[in-house]
Amino acid sequence: MAEPLLEHWADVEARIRAANHVLLACDFDGTLSPIVPRPEDAYILPACADALRELSELPTYDVAIVSGRALADVRARAGLQNAMYSGNHGMEIETPGLVIEDEVAERARRVMSQLRDALEPTVGQVSGAFVEDKGISLSVHYRITPDELEPEIQARVRQATADAVANGDVIVVQGKRVLDVRPTAARDKGAALRLLMEALATGTGEQERLPIYIGDDTTDEDAFREVNRTDGVSVLVGPAERATEARYRVESPDEVATFLKRLAAIA
Repeated sequence: MAEPLLEHWADVEARIRAANHVLLACDFDGTLSPIVPRPEDAYILPACADALRELSELPTYDVAIVSGRALADVRARAGLQNAMYSGNHGMEIETPGLVIEDEVAERARRVMSQLRDALEPTVGQVSGAFVEDKGISLSVHYRITPDELEPEIQARVRQATADAVANGDVIVVQGKRVLDVRPTAARDKGAALRLLMEALATGTGEQERLPIYIGDDTTDEDAFREVNRTDGVSVLVGPAERATEARYRVESPDEVATFLKRLAAIA
C-alpha cells in the first residue's frame, strides 16, 4: 500500500538532500492538471507551473513531463521552456537538442488513421463519447458518458479494433474513463523514463541521479516500476484504496503542488 507522501516528508526530504542530481518526472492530466470532462479544457495548476519552472532552472534538477497526450499538445499546455517532454505514452520524446520518435511511429500513423475512421462513427453514437486523434495513438474518452453506458463503449471499441488487435498491430489499454489504442510494439512510460535517464547520463557524465515520478493513471504504473527498480521516489495521485506499484501517494493535484513547492523550497 502506498504511504501518504506528506506524512513521510522528512524521510523523502533526506533522500533528496543526499542526491547529487534529481530527475523529477510528472504525468500531466490528473497530476499537474485537474481532471476535466474534455481533454481540450485541461490546464496546468499555476502553483505546479511556478514550482516546476523554478526547479527546471536549477543545475541539480532535471524536469520532465511524461504524458499520454501528443507531445506538441502537452508541451503547449505545460509551457515549461527548460523541461523535457514525452508524449503518446513514451512514443515521442524531446530533450534539449534531441528529438526521439519510436520506430513504430510511421506505420502507427497509417494504422491509426484507418482505426479512427472505423471508431468515430460507432463511438459517436454513444452520449458523451468521442475519439481523440493523437497521430500515433488514439484515445476514446467517455468521462461525461453515463456510467451505465460504459460497457457499450468498451464493446464498440473492442469490436472496431478487433482485427487490428488480432493482427498484432495495436493494443487497447484501459485508463481513467478512457481507452487508449496504441501500437503493440511501442514504448510505455517506464521505457520513456529509462531513455530520459540514459540521455541525461550521457550528457552530463555518470552522476548519481534520484528519479521521482508522479502520476495518477494505470498507464503510470510502468513508470512507477521503473523508478522503484532504481530505488527512486514513486508517487501516485489517488485514494488510499487504489492498488498501485507506487510507494507513496498524494490525494490530488493540489497536494502535488504542495509537494513541488516543498521541493523548490529545499532546492
